[in-house]
Amino acid sequence: MSHQFKPGDLALVINCGEEARIGKTVEILEVLTDCQKEYQAYGFTHEGHADGSPSAFVDFGGADDVWFFSQKNLMPLRGDFAPEQHKAKEGEPCA
Repeated sequence: MSHQFKPGDLALVINCGEEARIGKTVEILEVLTDCQKEYQAYGFTHEGHADGSPSAFVDFGGADDVWFFSQKNLMPLRGDFAPEQHKAKEGEPCA
């Protein structure tokens, strides 16, 4: 699933090697789309994910709590995410 995150968006962590982080809300700090590029940020060098998925730097709530995540491990917490078919059915009367 492809999300179009932008800096400032909120997201829910849905997958992480550190189980205590799953279910936490994070803020997107920076969106990365080039899987081959190295990124210098927050005192570390990060390289995009080998599977080519877009990545992001996220903030768990403190200057020392910035992580590098594949966006596929994050769920957006903005907007209306109901599938289009479901939305169409909501307006139809019950038979």
